[in-house]
Amino acid sequence: MSAPFPIDPYLDQPFYPGATLPLPGPILEEGIELFRKEDESRFWMIEGHWSRGFKPLTISTAGDVLWGTQYGAAMYQLPPTKGQAARMTGVHCYMSDIPCCSGWEIEHRAAAVEGLVGPAIMNFPTLWETRLGQLQAGLAHFESADLSVMGMAELGTYLTEAWTFHRWAWEMHFEIMDPLIGNYMAFKGLCAELGVAEADVSRLLQGRPTMIMETDRQLWALAAAARDAGIAALFDGRSPTDTLAALRASDDAAVTAWLAELGEFLQRYGWRTEGMCDPGLAPWVEDPTPVIGLVAGFLRAGGDHDFDAAAGAATGQRDETVARIHGQLDDEGVAKFDAGLAACEHANFAWWQEEHNFYLDLRVHIPLRRAAIRLSELVGADHFDDGTYLFRHEIDDVVHGRVDYESLRSMVAARRTFYAEGLAKRADMPAVLGTPVEGGDDPVIKEIFGIDARMLQTVSEVTDDTTEFAGVPASAGRVTGPARVIINSDGLWELEDGEILVCVFTSPNWTPAFAQIAGCVADSGGTLSHTAIVAREYGVPAVVGVGVATRLIRTGDVVEIDGDTGTVRIVSRA
Repeated sequence: MSAPFPIDPYLDQPFYPGATLPLPGPILEEGIELFRKEDESRFWMIEGHWSRGFKPLTISTAGDVLWGTQYGAAMYQLPPTKGQAARMTGVHCYMSDIPCCSGWEIEHRAAAVEGLVGPAIMNFPTLWETRLGQLQAGLAHFESADLSVMGMAELGTYLTEAWTFHRWAWEMHFEIMDPLIGNYMAFKGLCAELGVAEADVSRLLQGRPTMIMETDRQLWALAAAARDAGIAALFDGRSPTDTLAALRASDDAAVTAWLAELGEFLQRYGWRTEGMCDPGLAPWVEDPTPVIGLVAGFLRAGGDHDFDAAAGAATGQRDETVARIHGQLDDEGVAKFDAGLAACEHANFAWWQEEHNFYLDLRVHIPLRRAAIRLSELVGADHFDDGTYLFRHEIDDVVHGRVDYESLRSMVAARRTFYAEGLAKRADMPAVLGTPVEGGDDPVIKEIFGIDARMLQTVSEVTDDTTEFAGVPASAGRVTGPARVIINSDGLWELEDGEILVCVFTSPNWTPAFAQIAGCVADSGGTLSHTAIVAREYGVPAVVGVGVATRLIRTGDVVEIDGDTGTVRIVSRA
């Protein structure tokens, strides 16, 4: 019997010229591989974090992310999986969990979890403070380095250190993340036993400021500064690239002063890319056009977003929810609920998920990009970023003199073409592949990506004519409005106020959009996904983990979403 979502069309697909998978290097459980026929028995979901596909260097850095998931699973024994796996088809990637191999092993891991996770939760504030200090020290070292004066020998040292730092950062990521999720899952299970509604549980940890939200505040301040300086018209009716060119070409003193403010903003908040762990993308400090696009969108909105009011509303909703739950429970139930909530507040994943993104997910790969660009310059490559079309072992070979770049030049050119052709196929790729199976108990899979029985049922049963479906109730409220389907954040600058964002997944670089949209529907994501957390902080109704939104909804359709029940309805077609 074939799978409901056959893998056959994605078997034996061409890969980057001159490359094979898995890549050389250590592998804990599974590396990044190509699809095999036996993968059809597993359930795969397209990776929403990398909506722009994978350049070769990105595949190498993503390998460290996978290593981190498997490292965390081994460290904390969270059953019944061993982290995440990835399969490439062309330049795009699907992910799944790695199942344990036997019932005995699952039982053994389950018995060990409490003793491993409990101490980590108790020590969370101290552990995170220590790890954050180490992370900041590493970032300061790599970001302050002047690569323009480095020869091959110095670059080789920098690159070796940067790879070590990158892998350590992702090990640390899951060292922190996995016990936080395990703790939240235990609390969520307790709430279910006490009869607390699923939609209420996620509200209990909201209302706490993060560095990602601070960045958004400063973006809005840049928009206000442009408006106050009388230069808002320069942002109207142009693409972000053309707007930036016009600003830089202007000799207006007000424009010059605003560009100086932009420069200060970039030095503080601009060490981030428009996608997670993607050295194929330029950070804001290198290319600020994403900032220009966001500022233009904010100016179109005609007024400033009231962050203080939104924060107050999130806090108020949180406190009201706690009081309402107290009223529903007897004394014993209140005592259990309060103990579980206190543990989650002490080690608050919803806060940490956004806070750490500023320092890690959007940032730790940038030194590797800088090294690849410097290498391109030193070898006289045809394009400034040709180094991002090399895998880690290839870059290392060139930098350390084991391979002459001239022998790779034509291959790099072919890879640029392969990437461009593959990237164009993204919109037509299915959200899921393989066989939906019961289980899905990996907390990362369930709470971050939203893959549970509800999603599996939805993706198995809907047809192209379906107009109503359900997902995870991520952020409270009901709203109806026109849909805007966006596959990656390049399209965020086209958003209009009051639209409902429909996407595969959001990562932290999408956060500013939540000050403009009326609601959000995402194919992927659980209650602890970035989409869910940010929607709650902005007070935007959201339904995530539906699996089929970008397949069934088109830009301009009128859509109704209910963030309390998790239902989505297409009211009318564009």
